[in-house]
Amino acid sequence: MKWMADFDPILIASDTHPPSKLAKRLSASFGCRLFFPPRSLTLREKYKMTSRFRPKNSHERDALAAALKAYHHVENKMRQARRHARNAGRLEAAAQASVLKGQRMSDV
Repeated sequence: MKWMADFDPILIASDTHPPSKLAKRLSASFGCRLFFPPRSLTLREKYKMTSRFRPKNSHERDALAAALKAYHHVENKMRQARRHARNAGRLEAAAQASVLKGQRMSDV
């Protein structure tokens, strides 16, 4: 977890429902959003989502599946934030981060 302090995560993704205690602790420690699916991802779903990336092991597969599921969950909102930022002459990445942190689109 020490190496993660060099980053500023906006979202922690889990592939299980409910999320693990570690995922909850990481989210709380960094003060960021925790994404977890409405039901745990099955092994078949994980393979289907990650096969083109060729993860090296089950940990990479599970982490990638969680990240992809979270991305697809927020993808439309990120597209809207990007468009809103462009129209307002603001940085797209900053607008997207603010929206993920819970700010309203009109306040970004």
